[in-house]
Amino acid sequence: MSATSLSESPDSQLRQPGEQVKMKLSGRYRIPLSCKECSRRKIRCDKKFPCRACRERGQGDQCYPRNQSGPARRPSPAAITTEPTPTGVTPQAFQEVHDELASVRNRLAEIESALGIRRQENPSSNSDDGIDFRENGLAGAMEEAALGIGQNRRWHGEALMEDPARSSASNTPWFSSVAFSDCLSELPTRHQSHILLEAYCDRLNWIFGCLHRGTLYRHHATFWSLHEQGKAEDSMTLALLFAVLSVSAFFFEDYQTYPGMPSPDEMEILAHKWFDLSLATFFRCEGMTKPTLTACNTILALFPAFNLSGNTPIHASMMQLLIGIGRSTNLHLLGNDNSGSPEMILKRDLGRRAWWQIVEGEWHFLPYQRFTSVAPHQFDTSLPDLTDEEGVLASRAKDVHSLSFLLTCCHSSQIMYDLYGNLRPNEHPSYESTLRASERLDGLSNSLPERLKEPIEDIVPGQPNLVLVSRYLAMMLAYRSYLIHRAFFVKSLREKSYEKSRTACVNAAERILYVAQKGLPSALIRLWNTTLWLVSAGIVLSLDLLLSSKQQVNESDLVLQRQRLADLVNLLFEVRDKSGIAVRGARLISHLCSIERQMTADSPSHSFTRQGIIEVLKTGNLGENHQNTPPQHLPHGSSLPLSELTPNPGPSPTTSAPFYGTAYNNTFQSPEFASLIGGARLISENPVDFFEPNGMELDFSQLDNMFKNIVHNM
Repeated sequence: MSATSLSESPDSQLRQPGEQVKMKLSGRYRIPLSCKECSRRKIRCDKKFPCRACRERGQGDQCYPRNQSGPARRPSPAAITTEPTPTGVTPQAFQEVHDELASVRNRLAEIESALGIRRQENPSSNSDDGIDFRENGLAGAMEEAALGIGQNRRWHGEALMEDPARSSASNTPWFSSVAFSDCLSELPTRHQSHILLEAYCDRLNWIFGCLHRGTLYRHHATFWSLHEQGKAEDSMTLALLFAVLSVSAFFFEDYQTYPGMPSPDEMEILAHKWFDLSLATFFRCEGMTKPTLTACNTILALFPAFNLSGNTPIHASMMQLLIGIGRSTNLHLLGNDNSGSPEMILKRDLGRRAWWQIVEGEWHFLPYQRFTSVAPHQFDTSLPDLTDEEGVLASRAKDVHSLSFLLTCCHSSQIMYDLYGNLRPNEHPSYESTLRASERLDGLSNSLPERLKEPIEDIVPGQPNLVLVSRYLAMMLAYRSYLIHRAFFVKSLREKSYEKSRTACVNAAERILYVAQKGLPSALIRLWNTTLWLVSAGIVLSLDLLLSSKQQVNESDLVLQRQRLADLVNLLFEVRDKSGIAVRGARLISHLCSIERQMTADSPSHSFTRQGIIEVLKTGNLGENHQNTPPQHLPHGSSLPLSELTPNPGPSPTTSAPFYGTAYNNTFQSPEFASLIGGARLISENPVDFFEPNGMELDFSQLDNMFKNIVHNM
């Protein structure tokens, strides 16, 4: 009898020729063991030898069970003979097991669908799903690189951004202690304070604070009356007053109407100083250990000043602290009750405004982080509805109520939560849910008051008209429309079935640039979110330009598109943005435009690869010779028309500058400037990104061919 294995049992030696082979099943079932390498790495093993993990690492020949000292030696082909198939183990039996397994999987899929469970795909696999995942994340990864998130924990692999001097930034104090008497000495005159307070309520309150104008005026009058009597109280009201003064000073533009106000340069110095004094007063009055609604409103009012003063990383940290303050003061449990005295009704409505500002800011980042500390089932606070405040911008006397901007932000953030709030870290929304969210956002835009739909009028300096509201609202809604379709934008460039996403993203980008060309106050352009909107619009139009070049559309349209992008790059370089978003975005858009030019010229010297984008975003290459001269000081309140900016001849390929550019370092970090503001700056000598990376990295492995294929498949 021929040998069928390396060793035979005694029973097999006694078997007679022609005797039927019978299977003996052991009464004890032995669970197969994981392979030795998977056990050492503590990863899941499919317990097949070689297992899938070892095969993907190219070590399949070394895969063996952990109770085995080495790979099993296989017998030579000459020693193997074919035996009759044992009774009961037939091809039909295997087919029955296969059919039963398919039935079990179908029932499991039905149960998961009923429970709303989505099975997580493996993005590292070589399947089409993995390719789709990496392609879906391409536009978002570019945007996040410009934003400075840089390394997001949702990704793995080589970092797209380097961490500039993170060690020194970790030792930067949040604030400098300032005595109460020193704070009082830095106050403006009562007349100047009233002018700045009025400017804040007329032009900025609708977007940054939604404070009650009458209550704010009353607190202001009470404080100054006590201060003039030498009885000023060291309370959170002073911190809120400094916050309002700081933000109003950053945006103040009506110098002709009030000639006695400080000059624009002096006003910016005062804005920095009052920002520091507001935070110092906040902590001196125990804003964290004794949270109040006034303390919450102080930080909310300071949000734009965090960015304009160069302290953007603290802004990101403050969001989590605000959630704690809001919950400790029960802002999340205000419900929808409107009974009680007028004072109680007003107080509850102001609490709802503060809480929903916190929630809206948290949900706004769901497309980036896929994580939120606030879910709808965790709070019971209805949207604010007190809209008849006389004297507040856009009240009934101004033809539209004062909460239009806040309510639109809240409703659109709810749409973002419904789309992204229940996704896993590495999961993108389905295309059907994306289209539904887009329809909801379009319905929200169409439901706005007519005066807020078309921002075509001119902005009158110092006048509380609705044009500024409508323009900023249009940019915000356009950007969120892009965020909804962002995962499918790159795919839409080569697949006609996603044409709706391409149309939505391109329309959103053109809308953002159109509003910017109509003009916004210079300080509003310098805010990190406005800058990011412009950068995202540039990325979308740059990638769309690549497709248009491949399709050989009308040359005049291509020239116009290139000019718009060149104007946008110049605008981003000229904006005095301290977060680094503008510089990184300008370099990235320039890189994409250079690719398009070389593709048009059929030049093979420049490929659209991951490494090319990494190199252009490296720390040493972000600030170029273009920034060695300080940018022109834009007039306060002037428009920033894209078409009137001087074209940039291009950076020198051999010159590099610090991460944020020498213009900012020389102007705002000099010892003279620090002495003017009292040395209480919060910014470190080496500024960091908007989000500190904390070791998180972007995954751009295996994307080289994808970049090339996307361009060639257009």
